Amino acid sequence: MCGVCGYTGSDNRFLSSMIKHIRRRGPDQEGKFSKNNINLAATRLSIRDLNNGAQPFIHHDINFVTIFNGEIYNYEFLKKKILKKGYSIKTNCDTELIAPGYKFFGEEFFSLIEGMFAFAIYDLSTSDLILSRDRFGVKPLYYSILNNNLYFSSSAKSIYTLDFFKRKINLKNLQSVLSKRYVKDSEHIFENIYQVNPGQIIKYKNNI
Repeated sequence: MCGVCGYTGSDNRFLSSMIKHIRRRGPDQEGKFSKNNINLAATRLSIRDLNNGAQPFIHHDINFVTIFNGEIYNYEFLKKKILKKGYSIKTNCDTELIAPGYKFFGEEFFSLIEGMFAFAIYDLSTSDLILSRDRFGVKPLYYSILNNNLYFSSSAKSIYTLDFFKRKINLKNLQSVLSKRYVKDSEHIFENIYQVNPGQIIKYKNNI
């Protein structure tokens, strides 16, 4: 289990407050990345390639940054597809496959992944920020639009504990929690917090 979080905007001081709520998910390593109004952080529980794969994972050769929570079961199959494109894979960690997979195969690559995952990819060449979640929704990924910026995290607490987040209970979802002990996949008990739907891809660029 790992944790990811991040947001868009020029002020990178919120990363520290957001990452503390996902720290328990990844006790082995944590890291931060901020550039061009994109701020990313990750905490890692090392499973594959214990000595490499620190996150955020920076692909200097193709200008991508990746943060990843999950496990890719068909790692060897996907690795071979990427190697055939002439790309040199430098570690044995799952995280390294995601950005080059997207570069060479586009969004179709995400549907080829067998496993459980929630991740964010930042394309430094196009300024695209991409969020995605596995088709069964095993790994959580929450997001909110606040002051025209996108905030996201493996834990909703990273978002609703921000000083400027206005906590307002969604009464319909409160009723669902009390009667069913859950809310539907795309929402949260607080208004203006949503979940990336299972299998969904969200792109963010230029405040859109």
